[in-house]
Amino acid sequence: MRSLRSKRALGLAMGTLALALAAGPVAAAAPVQSSRSDTYTVQHDCGVVEETTVTVRERAYFEGGTWVRSALHFRFDGVYTGPTGKTYAAVAHQNGVFTPDTGRVSGQGTFLRGAGGVLVMDVGHLVFDLASGTTIQASAQVLRFDDPSFPDVIEAALCARLG
Repeated sequence: MRSLRSKRALGLAMGTLALALAAGPVAAAAPVQSSRSDTYTVQHDCGVVEETTVTVRERAYFEGGTWVRSALHFRFDGVYTGPTGKTYAAVAHQNGVFTPDTGRVSGQGTFLRGAGGVLVMDVGHLVFDLASGTTIQASAQVLRFDDPSFPDVIEAALCARLG
């Protein structure tokens, strides 16, 4: 099970990849560049409201008119508001390379700090199967899409910080 944030990011990436694939035969030699953004709101169980805008910039590469890979930059701008009105703003960046079979993301992901220090940290590299989301390779500090505790870790950190 993936978190809403992961689903939104992957959905946005897939939508961006689809746009590049549609434009592929026109620009067989040069990369096709595109940009897209989406905003979503999540009501967390402990009363925290998350409003996040995800912006994706893509460079799609083609060989003979066939898409072979895309390099993407994700930017997450989030504002989390607790039940008391206390807010926490966070910006996260991820870079990704997607091929027809795999996705590879790396960079500065989610940092959520609280009274005891860093509550959640998502940094490093993650390689996953694009169709299933199954992890192929992951560094120690990365949150894996196929880890069922992934949404719970984020939820617990948000509630500890603002709930």
